Amino acid sequence: MADSITLTVKDQTEINPAQARIKDILLKTLPGGPVAITLGRPEEKRTVPQNSKIHAVFADIQSQGVIKMPGRRTVLSNFTVDEVKALSVVWFANERELEGRPLKNRPAQSFALLLGSGSR
Repeated sequence: MADSITLTVKDQTEINPAQARIKDILLKTLPGGPVAITLGRPEEKRTVPQNSKIHAVFADIQSQGVIKMPGRRTVLSNFTVDEVKALSVVWFANERELEGRPLKNRPAQSFALLLGSGSR
């Protein structure tokens, strides 16, 4: 069985089927130990206009950005837009970690992996 299961209940007519499904899952999984149940609202997805705007922002960063660090100057136009997005996520994760508020799902890549041994 999967580590987590998501059930979405949209209105009152779906409550009883959801309860039955939860009961079935609990009966199957409880012999393996305690099971945690967490309720919350589904995450909202970005709209098409929001996606268009964020893609435009990253395209601007990619075409104009330069990262300057001691001994290194990296011109972001040498990277693809997707690589610039990945760099941004890693950079944000590093900042959060330095602030003592690490991300729950830390990206696997690091600046060193993305930038390589030298600058592009």
